[in-house]
Amino acid sequence: MSRRKIRNQIKEELIGKTGKKALLVEGDTDESLLRIILDKKFGPVWENTWVLTGTGSKKNVTDILAKEPTWFGIVDRDEWDVTVINEKQEE
Repeated sequence: MSRRKIRNQIKEELIGKTGKKALLVEGDTDESLLRIILDKKFGPVWENTWVLTGTGSKKNVTDILAKEPTWFGIVDRDEWDVTVINEKQEE
């Protein structure tokens, strides 16, 4: 699925008119793990204000965030060297 289609699906199907904030992660495993952490920390109430979804890849997360500056994303840095990490942190 294209990044544009993923982005539109998040906007239309997950966020819609709810006003929820978006939190993007790379994949299903990341989503499951973060969901467990957020549930333990905040209980299910966090889902009243946040949409958590996997995008399929690190590149999808970073590219979608470039188009949606008010959204948030979490990616691991396993494929990036120090230079790339520093660049991404500045972005």
